[in-house]
This record gives sequence, C-alpha cells and structure tokens, in this order.
Amino acid sequence: MIPASLLLPPAAPALVAAIAGQQAQQSGTAAAAAVTQGASAAPSSGDAADEPEILVSVRAGRAPDDPFERVNALSFSVTNQIDDALTAPAARTYAHVVPKPVRSGLRNVFRNLREPVVFANYLLQLKPGKAAETAGRFAINTTLGLGGTIDMAKRCPFNLPLRVNGFSDTLGYYGVKPGPFLFVPIAGPTTVRDVAGGLVDFSPRPT
Repeated sequence: MIPASLLLPPAAPALVAAIAGQQAQQSGTAAAAAVTQGASAAPSSGDAADEPEILVSVRAGRAPDDPFERVNALSFSVTNQIDDALTAPAARTYAHVVPKPVRSGLRNVFRNLREPVVFANYLLQLKPGKAAETAGRFAINTTLGLGGTIDMAKRCPFNLPLRVNGFSDTLGYYGVKPGPFLFVPIAGPTTVRDVAGGLVDFSPRPT
C-alpha cells in the first residue's frame, strides 16, 4: 500500500492534523455541556429539603348522612333474600295470571283512593289551585271513571294530571330536613322524614 503522505501535498498532513484536533475539541466541549446541563436539572438536596411535605390521612367512620349504616346493610340483605324467595316470584305470577287491563284498573283505584291525602296536603302547603285540581280529579274518576278504575280526569276535556303529594312533602315545605338515610325492609330506601310522613298519610282515620 502506498503511504498517504506520498499522495498528499506537503502542506496537507498539517491541515489534516489541525482539522482532527478541532473536531476532538468540539466533541469534548459538547460532552462537557451535556454533563453540566444534567447536573443543573437534578435537584439539590437542599432544594428537596425546602419543599413542603403532603400528608394524606384517612379516618374510618360512617357517612354523615348514614348513621344507621349497619342496620341499613342488614335490612338490604334481608330484603334481597325475601325478594328472591317471595316478592319477585309473586310479582311474576301476578303479571302472568292477571290481564293487563285488570292490573291497570286496580292501580287506578288505589291511586284514586289516595287523592284525598294529596288534596289535604296541598291545602296544608297553601296551594289552593292544585288542591282544587286534585279534588276535581277525585270527583271525575270516582263517577265517570267507574270508581277510579279509569283515569278519565287526565283525558280531554279535563286534562287534570296525576300528582304525587304527601305529608312528607308538607314537612319539607315548612323546612324540615330529610334526615338520615334508611333502608326499610320490603319498602326499600327512604329517609326519616318520609317514614314519618308515610305514617301520617296512612294512619287510621275515624269513620
């Protein structure tokens, strides 16, 4: 092989050596800069010590709106068992045996029997307009609706809608809070205010 010094002009070896030295110097400068940047990005122990610590604590306890959590859980479990064993099969049998028009008529009868309760509570809530509409519904469905089996009041020309109202709503109207959550067996989820209101709505009345 012919030496490279014989193929290059006399000044070429010095030029090549200068270029190689400059490239080596640039490579060393870039590596030093990378090391410097990495050191500046890493937090010092003093800075880490100055940062505030965030502490998270968890305290076990019942939810503020569910002080009867254990009783509610037991009631829920018992209700599920009763539903699986009795309520659900009975409901399926009722829907299968009783025709839909009969079921609808029975539902309308029970709704019509509740209209006096709705009427009384609208009076207690100082809502005479809705009370008058409820009284009209009761009169129309009891007569034209064949004892309440047909909801004639919601049809034209009356157009009186069915409204749900009770003593629990009356208590809420006057500022009584719902109170703690309750899961009543069979009945399901409710509140203390709803239970008290329901007892008043369905309490025995003198005849």
